[in-house]
Amino acid sequence: MCGCINSTSDPEQIKSKKIDTDGYYMQNKQEQTIRLLLVGAGESGKSTFVKQCKNLYTKGWSKKELLKQKNFIYSNVLESIQTLIEIKNELGLEYSNSDNEKYTEEINDLPRTMALNLEICEKIDSIWKDSSIQTAFEKRAQFQLIDSCFYFLSKVKTIGKENYKPSVEDLLNLRVTTTGITETNFTYSEQKYCLIDVGGQRNERKKWIHCFEDVTSIMYVASLSAYDQMLAEEATTNRMTESLMLFSDICNSRWFMKNSLIVFFNKFDLFEEKIKVSPLNKLFPEYKGGNDVDEGKNFIKNQFLSLNRNEEKQIYSYFTSAIDPDNIKKVFQAVNDTLLQKKMDGIGFL
Repeated sequence: MCGCINSTSDPEQIKSKKIDTDGYYMQNKQEQTIRLLLVGAGESGKSTFVKQCKNLYTKGWSKKELLKQKNFIYSNVLESIQTLIEIKNELGLEYSNSDNEKYTEEINDLPRTMALNLEICEKIDSIWKDSSIQTAFEKRAQFQLIDSCFYFLSKVKTIGKENYKPSVEDLLNLRVTTTGITETNFTYSEQKYCLIDVGGQRNERKKWIHCFEDVTSIMYVASLSAYDQMLAEEATTNRMTESLMLFSDICNSRWFMKNSLIVFFNKFDLFEEKIKVSPLNKLFPEYKGGNDVDEGKNFIKNQFLSLNRNEEKQIYSYFTSAIDPDNIKKVFQAVNDTLLQKKMDGIGFL
């Protein structure tokens, strides 16, 4: 009579099978790149998130690469102060320091591609510190002013020095409009990642919506602080309203039916300050939480998540501040754990 051996009863074979399985998983973990499509409305902070990941998980930028950013920083400074001057004039405010009148004539004539020096930056600093400009800054939500305005104008005399060298923090705060598609590759916890960043402005979106069916997951970035701001492209449309519409399009798109969705409610740091002085119920009359930060952020979160029409769609959400490296470390650790668990479970991530 022929004997029959049950392979699962052999401890050595069980051990070998486990080693083979683990080895296969580790090999595939290293070979397969997790491709994350990063989308969101303009000014949401997508590109800052990408830069932060490059800062944390790659070699970052060389000194030469950082120096190349000086002209973009100069441009942010000039855009900020020139916009504030426009706001001051529109509000009918007068300078408290009469010297700033003649400084303004000079500053307004400068092209935004102009390299700055200490003499110019001292004049910009004088204008920035004028009480009329500070009042204009407090009214910024009614106008188009870049988020990095306060950061760069507060250190404008440092920026004007001949030996000024941009820091990583300067680069993270730098605002440069994303056009087209950029890819950033890095390895985190032995897993290869590719972040695909696409332009957020309206005229950019139609170029990419149908091109990324094969991505692992969608990462949607929404600015929490956008609830009282208008679009740069269309001054009558609220930025958060636009972001909600885009989220609905992405979340329910036939192109992304099988993709999981990771939502970053970004610029939490700005939101914490803004909700104290700018009521959320101006945009959402049904909101009853006053200036409570937790009430406000969770209300906005629910506004977005309620737009999902697919009960089977997996959505994961996080509150983020992309310029804060510690915050992004914690968030990306959670994202990585989730993606790898789903990858091991084999339920549609890859």
